[in-house]
Amino acid sequence: MAQRRNPKYSRQKQKASTNNGLSLMGFLKSLIWLAFNLIFIAAWATAVLCALYAYQITDDVIDRFEGKRWKVPSRVYSDSLTILPGDSLEQIGLIERLKRLKYRRIESGDPAIGEFRIDKDAVQVHLRDFKYPWESARGYWLTIETAGGVVKKLTDHVREREIPAADIEPELIARFFGSQQEDREIVRYNEVSPYLRQAIVAVEDQRFFSHFGFDPFGFTRAMLANLIHMRFSQGGSTITQQLVKNFYLTSERTITRKAKEAVMAFVLEMIYDKDAIFEAYMNEVYFAQEGSISVCGVGQASSFYFGKDVRTLGLADSALLAAMIRSPAGYDPVRKLEKAKGRRDYILKRMAGMGKITEEQAAQASAEEIKVLSRKPGKTIAPYYISFLKKQLEQRYSSDILISEGLSIFTTLDVDLQRKAEKAVREGLVELEETYKHLTKDPGRRVQAALVAIQPQTGFIRAMVGGRDFYQSPFNRAVQAKRQVGSVFKPFVYTTGFYKNYMDHSFDFTPARMVLDEKLVEPLPDTRQWMPHNYGNKYYGMISARKSLEKSLNVATARLALEIGIDDVADLAKNMGIKSELPRLPSLSLGTAELSVLEVAGAYATLANQGTHAEPIAVRDVVDQRGEVLEKKPVEIHRVLPPPVAFLTTNILEGVVNNGTGVRVRSMGFTKPCAGKTGTTNDYKDSWFVGYTPRMLAAVWVGFDDHAIPLNLPGSRAALPIWAKYMIMQAAKTFTAGFEPPEGIVRKKIDPATGKLAVFECPVIMDEYFIEGTEPTEECDAHKDSLLEFFKKKPVGENP
Repeated sequence: MAQRRNPKYSRQKQKASTNNGLSLMGFLKSLIWLAFNLIFIAAWATAVLCALYAYQITDDVIDRFEGKRWKVPSRVYSDSLTILPGDSLEQIGLIERLKRLKYRRIESGDPAIGEFRIDKDAVQVHLRDFKYPWESARGYWLTIETAGGVVKKLTDHVREREIPAADIEPELIARFFGSQQEDREIVRYNEVSPYLRQAIVAVEDQRFFSHFGFDPFGFTRAMLANLIHMRFSQGGSTITQQLVKNFYLTSERTITRKAKEAVMAFVLEMIYDKDAIFEAYMNEVYFAQEGSISVCGVGQASSFYFGKDVRTLGLADSALLAAMIRSPAGYDPVRKLEKAKGRRDYILKRMAGMGKITEEQAAQASAEEIKVLSRKPGKTIAPYYISFLKKQLEQRYSSDILISEGLSIFTTLDVDLQRKAEKAVREGLVELEETYKHLTKDPGRRVQAALVAIQPQTGFIRAMVGGRDFYQSPFNRAVQAKRQVGSVFKPFVYTTGFYKNYMDHSFDFTPARMVLDEKLVEPLPDTRQWMPHNYGNKYYGMISARKSLEKSLNVATARLALEIGIDDVADLAKNMGIKSELPRLPSLSLGTAELSVLEVAGAYATLANQGTHAEPIAVRDVVDQRGEVLEKKPVEIHRVLPPPVAFLTTNILEGVVNNGTGVRVRSMGFTKPCAGKTGTTNDYKDSWFVGYTPRMLAAVWVGFDDHAIPLNLPGSRAALPIWAKYMIMQAAKTFTAGFEPPEGIVRKKIDPATGKLAVFECPVIMDEYFIEGTEPTEECDAHKDSLLEFFKKKPVGENP
């Protein structure tokens, strides 16, 4: 019999079950309410904490954003290259210069900005814009017509006219960095191509102009992508957050850091407008590595990759730069061209999708070939010159300013002449060591050389070499070393004599002046005696002042110096440019003074410049980041010598090269008009040669750093060959006509054996120059008797 349920029991059980359900529901509701309250409290607490944190950091955010954001290195530029009709393209080094400036060579078509083409009888180059201290030069399409490699005509195609000269922009030759080696060019928001601004927004932060520093939609999208890919591949950071991370925070990926980043981004957006934030971002972002130097900011990146001003970037190049922001190495257009192109084209599609460009523009830009500059590591240009320059600048600007204020420093360096100088020194020393094996006996002590080239009319230091290898020995022998100059000092003696003759015609000192070249004993104030002697103890008796200097005779020069006055010689040498103290002793006339190569070059340049001294300079202009000229170095010139005086010394020094101790210049193949002087110290430790044309002067020293080691070579064998090699390399670039006699100079035919006016009987007749009013008036009578005897011996009627 089936058992029946108890109805009362069933109702009790149902009621209990209902009560349990209501209890569970209540519990869940209570739990949800508690959670909501906790979330609400946490949100409020977070908001309060964020507000407090925002208040706390506001001053720091402002200080960092408005203070010195970056240490921008100073940039050092060479002088510009001026092209004139008559120039040899090879000699001025035009093509090499364009290559160093990263101009791209094309084979056909019209050159775009930063490109050049070489035709049979012309070079087409589209110059870039360049900000000079005195003007902002606009780039233009230049045609250089040539015949046999010589410039015949220059045409500006923008203005459609022939022009008398064209300037190729200066070369960047150095940068002064601090410990943080970041190179950037600061640009303003409106100085950047609109395409680049749009491309960056399209790929990095589409809602940049509408959010308040934090984009919840972008953050959510990034987090979902990270979950899908099971890795932290996207951060969802806005441009403002990226800037905050770079400016204020580390790159660690933690919740705390992201929270700080969001708060700071909000604070930044509340204080500054979007343009200011975007401008800071564009200047901050990292793009590439150039050796140990980081390339930062869109301005520097545009120059680094394309050789273009960031204002002129087209659509394709703008998209490529924007593509590299996420991963400069991953989208490097040199090493990973296909990936870079894919990323670029993706950005172009996004720009079209946002309505910033048309589909047609995107397609055209995608079809463009990626062209970036080659990035072969270049050799450091003029390290000795740069070292000298920096020491000069540090006398006026602190080291901190030089490494952080982004100064533009324009110099007098001619890169082409500098490279030739380095080559001449390098090859010249190798040839010396191969020819004279005694120079290589001690491998630890190598023979050294220094060279300084100066433009006499301006004092511009065009080249400086301070040794055979800067990285093995940064000691600058052209400036820091002071060595005895030997016979290089003798022209100062003769110049002083000519000057005194010019000022007082009764002081008998002309190139035809006769002097006794015999052993000399000169008492000194301290009871000692000074006894100079000639090389090889060879003496010539009575000899002219001209021949005395051409042959570099010690004793004849010493006699003349004593007559002229040692103090007067020293004073005039100082006026001509010698900076060091000079010993007021008779031996000064033979070069016992210790001088630097630079000061010798500067003093000789006074002769080359017809008696006007131009102070040697390396810095022309210093400009700050705003384009304000902080320093403009004028050409400091002052008349030291009357032109006739300078001409007489120069004319004799021409004789040194053509007939005297410097004649090896001619045998080495340098045929242009020039003047020069060899120099060798008595102990053969120092070898010198200083020579010049009307447009260029170079001084060369050769020796060992250790003063105790003799070179055992005269200036004509050690220093002169380097000078000749250098001048041959640049002859066509710096050569003009020879040295023309100025007003106040007269020419007479004389007998060199007597210095008197030549007559028929004189066996040797030569032209000699004199300061007007000092020329000889007495005829030579030394050969009349010999001529009479000659006729007496001849039979009557015989033709003599």
